[in-house]
Parts: sequence; structure tokens; C-alpha cells
Amino acid sequence: MNYKSEFIQLESNLNELNSSLSSLEGKCSLLTEQIAMSELKLIKYAHKREVYRKSVELLTLVQKTTNDKTKEGLEQIITYALRFILNDTKYGLNVNFQRRGNLTELNFNLKTPDCQEPHDPLESLAGGCLDVLSFAIRIALQQLIKPKIGGFIVLDEPCKHLSTNYLANAEKFFQAINKKLNKQVIIVTHKAEFLNSENNLIKIEEGLK
Repeated sequence: MNYKSEFIQLESNLNELNSSLSSLEGKCSLLTEQIAMSELKLIKYAHKREVYRKSVELLTLVQKTTNDKTKEGLEQIITYALRFILNDTKYGLNVNFQRRGNLTELNFNLKTPDCQEPHDPLESLAGGCLDVLSFAIRIALQQLIKPKIGGFIVLDEPCKHLSTNYLANAEKFFQAINKKLNKQVIIVTHKAEFLNSENNLIKIEEGLK
């Protein structure tokens, strides 16, 4: 028997196995490093996910708090205006936030002496009530927006459809707003009832032809 040739063949096979083993060890080392890096990334991703989760919770809480304060402020100011001017405690306003896609909508629902079920103000035929609602919303928003909007408030025919029975109340309301909010209220109107006010008046008349 030719043991020498067999020995040579075994030695060649052993060399091939050693070469394969070295290659596998290199791949194993590379995979170990990749696994370690992947585990580190997973830890970082888990941390980021937790941070994002807490951030979403915080933003949700901030949004809810902001919405609640906005809702409360709008309802208080506008309900006060409606009851003060229209002289009836059955008037009230409900404000609701609603999501439509990525946008948040603000819905105003009015309660009146004739209908205590909150409903869309535009469904009401009371033009004077809508007048009060309109300028009360403007005043409320100026108070609630952060930072607050400075300067005066200009209202063009704010009581155009309001019954003459309530104009005196409206005049007192604007005077109260002027004092409580320390804001000058400039009213453009054809209502003669406002001319009896003690405020500064500017009367514009058509010139002689």
C-alpha cells in the first residue's frame, strides 16, 4: 500500500478543512459583530420608541388641556355675552372639537330659550342672536389666543339685526369689555341708540352738494 500518497491526500484534505474553518471563523466573527451592532440598534430603537411614545402622550395631554381651556373660555365669554345682551339665562353655547382627517374643527352649538338642545347657530332664524354670537367669538378669541393680540377691537355694524330692545344692553356690554379687558372698542354703526353713550363719538355725515 502506498501510505505516502494517502498521507499526502489526508494532509491536503486537512489543509482544506483548516482553510474552510478559518473562513467560517471569519464569517462567524463578522456575524457576531453584526449581531452585537443589531442588538445595540434595537436598544436605541426601543429607547427612541419609548421617547416617541411619551412625546405623543405629552402632546396629547397638552392638546387636551389646551382644548379644554379654549372650550371653557369660549363658552364662558360667549354665554356671558348672550345672556347679558339678550337678557335671558337660557342662552348658552357648547363648543366641541372634532377631527376631520389631519385637521381639528371647532363646532359651535347654541342653546336658546326656544330650544335647549344644542344646535347649529346657522339653523337659527334669530339674526340678532347671530350678531351677538359673531362679535362675542371675536372678543373671546382675542383673549384666548397666545400670545394675546394687543390693540383695539373694531366692530362694523355689530348689532345690525339686533332688536332695539337689546341695544342698551349691547352698549353696556361693550363698555364692560372696555373696562374689564382694558381694550378700546371702536364701533361703526348706524344705530342712533349708541349715540347716547358717554364714549367718544365721531359722526360722519354726507357733505352738502
